[in-house]
Amino acid sequence: MPIALTIFGVAIDGLDPTLCYVLLRTVRGPGGYPAPTLPEDVAIDNFQSTTVPDSTLTVITWDKVLSEAEEPALLCETDQGRLTIPVECPIGGGETITGLPFGPLIVEEKFQKSRISGVGLLYRKGIASNAPFKVLREVLDKNLKPGTAPKALRALVAKIGELSGIDEIFKRRRPIGIVDYFYRGSGRAGLDGPLFDVAPEKLDLRTNAPMLQVHVRRHAAPLDQKFKVHVTLGNYDDVLRSVLLKIEAGVPEIVVSAPTHITDVSLSVFNNEGTLIDQLNGKFIQSMQFGLSALGAVDMLPPPFPGSPKSPDLEARPRVHTITFEGPSIAKRSSGLDVLRKQEADVSALIGPLSTEFEYIWFERGVEGQLEVIRWIKKKIEQPGITKAYLFDPYLGSEALKRVVARQGNETAELFIVVSPGDIDPDANMTEASAASDYLAKLACTATEWADKLVGRISVVHIKRGDGSRQAFHDRYLCVVNQKGVPTAYLLSNSLSKAAGDWPFAICELDRVMSWRVYAYILELVQGQSKDCNLQPEVIWKSPDTFMATEPDVNADSLPSNSQPSRVVPVNAFLSDIWDIIIRNSDFKSQVGARVDAFLRAWPQGIDMDKLAGALFKVVSHRDAIVVFISDRLRDGGRAELANFLDENLLARFLELLPGFGHKGELFIPFDARRAVLENLGRTITRKYNATNFLRARLNPKIHELVTMIETQRHPALPWDEHEAGVFLSIMALQVASDSEGVPERFRIGVATDYIHWLGRLMRSDVAASEYVARDRVPPEWLDDLVFAAQQIAKARRILGEALDVPIGRVTDDPWVAPIFKDAIIASLVDGGAVMGSHQ
Repeated sequence: MPIALTIFGVAIDGLDPTLCYVLLRTVRGPGGYPAPTLPEDVAIDNFQSTTVPDSTLTVITWDKVLSEAEEPALLCETDQGRLTIPVECPIGGGETITGLPFGPLIVEEKFQKSRISGVGLLYRKGIASNAPFKVLREVLDKNLKPGTAPKALRALVAKIGELSGIDEIFKRRRPIGIVDYFYRGSGRAGLDGPLFDVAPEKLDLRTNAPMLQVHVRRHAAPLDQKFKVHVTLGNYDDVLRSVLLKIEAGVPEIVVSAPTHITDVSLSVFNNEGTLIDQLNGKFIQSMQFGLSALGAVDMLPPPFPGSPKSPDLEARPRVHTITFEGPSIAKRSSGLDVLRKQEADVSALIGPLSTEFEYIWFERGVEGQLEVIRWIKKKIEQPGITKAYLFDPYLGSEALKRVVARQGNETAELFIVVSPGDIDPDANMTEASAASDYLAKLACTATEWADKLVGRISVVHIKRGDGSRQAFHDRYLCVVNQKGVPTAYLLSNSLSKAAGDWPFAICELDRVMSWRVYAYILELVQGQSKDCNLQPEVIWKSPDTFMATEPDVNADSLPSNSQPSRVVPVNAFLSDIWDIIIRNSDFKSQVGARVDAFLRAWPQGIDMDKLAGALFKVVSHRDAIVVFISDRLRDGGRAELANFLDENLLARFLELLPGFGHKGELFIPFDARRAVLENLGRTITRKYNATNFLRARLNPKIHELVTMIETQRHPALPWDEHEAGVFLSIMALQVASDSEGVPERFRIGVATDYIHWLGRLMRSDVAASEYVARDRVPPEWLDDLVFAAQQIAKARRILGEALDVPIGRVTDDPWVAPIFKDAIIASLVDGGAVMGSHQ
């Protein structure tokens, strides 16, 4: 199978990158499709950079899928403990890594198969060398602040693991300074993946009857060969049955049963000689927990503190409503084992889970450190499911209230600020300065002044010792409590007043037992139950009851004001009516159509078309289907200029929301509106002057980026969005190639050829294999995308003729392309009367 090579390097503050890691793995590859047409200014160097969070480091990656001629020499070199980096690579190009070869080793995969192509077990071999890590360590020590290299190295390891696409493997090993080659065995043409898969018995969702059987089925295992399989069935952490079975030649599947409900399965496959050749581990989902944060109004706040850099996330703070809940569940089918697990969950709530990782963070002294502390506090209080939070800090002053407390937006949480300053003024420029005025009165006054900006139910509690001249406590905590009443406490190294301003700031998460103790300690003081009778709590400020739920004002800013001339009054009424209809009705067409027609009949004279178009798009843009519907209605009503504005804005937003390297994208087109939206986008491009040039300049670079990302099989870890976006772009481009009658035919043929090839590459990828080949049944919505793409190919063939037979034949003859797509192409060609000679 093809081999992909990735070189990882790190650059510090713009310096030349230093080699970190070399990754080789088997992939499905691009399949030898011809190179596409791209703009001259688009670099095809497969070079990417990604910043490492909370550091000055940048990870540099360079990818290359090796040709068949390059593979043997490279693998031979690797087996001999030597690898020469290609000279065109910007990270150590031309250098040779030498060391001791290791492997092959069997890599255990847990519950998710890595994106390494081939059949059966995952193997690892490579080169172990001390030199790359030694050089990297020297570079980090030389260019980073003393004592910060370990933290930077940890972040670098995590980022490389993430970018590798096999981060599950790297959670158990650290990919630094070595050469790794991951591979599987070769399978039959057009089929890779596990030799066998496991399908659960269909559950009766109307009852709590257990699932007692699973089906072990051939996937890539040849039907004419026999195997032995070791099947272990489990119920969470308990083994129900473990058995060694034979699967004879010609037998497609076997059924394995257990005495009680099955939640887990482990499968080991052996060949006829008794050698392990594949492993599979799986969990059947029993329930899902969701955490939601609903964004509300946005409050504009001043900078966190004087001299702080622009911080949009802290200055434009949305109010949020948070909740966690459990989705539909198929659990509670295991009788006594369910009781055991409930008991374990109750014990874990008190003493913590058996295995957990705690959070320990160090914030450097300085402006950035201060901002990061604020962001960390904000994130903890705003996380879904938090119902109470305690900021327990004797010196939390008025400035900390404005810079920290006001930045959190959780409206569903109750927040207690617990203070006890004694005679210290927390807001003084000098540390430990004595209070020259009543600090508590100032704090309460500040809270009142900021009341409309403070979110949630807030109480400021003063723990008073005697006359208040002495502190009642000196320790500092953040304690958050979830919906189940379980606390998590964090120990803070110093006060939140100028946190990380005067000194570095450290945060340590406490384990569950200690969190319960801290929570009880805080409640003793807040509720006046301390054994020290000289301590008394007093609530010095409490947020007023506020109306928390407000409807968004969709007409704000963009709509013309009623104070303007009378000709805009019907425009305001039209926009308001459209908004009312679409927010109250999922089936909008009849009412919206009637309202648009009425507006067209009474078209106001002298209206500013640009303002109207902008306001209309803002009202309807949250639902693509409505934009398309209104655009078509306006165009039919003779208002093409306004329709064109809507269409152009829809296209611009579509292109803006596409995923790409380093960002996931936010593109989603509802299934029921998908065809209409994509056809509209295609027509919008077709109307442009020289539409094929627009495709080459704007769409070609993007689909090339998406396809090459998928073909490297390393980023992103779940690449469905990239695959889907590539299909959308191909559908649009093929429509343009078919309908651009004023463009020379050779240009249209060139566009169609490129996009047919890109569709072939998308449909031969590991993404297509996992969704269209490995699945028992392709969801009808996904199938319609394939059919739509195939119909566009057939349409282009019917219009542009035999010149497209070669690219179409390349796709239909490619053994790795998903058969369901090839069948759709052939069916569409037959239905459209454009059958190619080779398929007659």
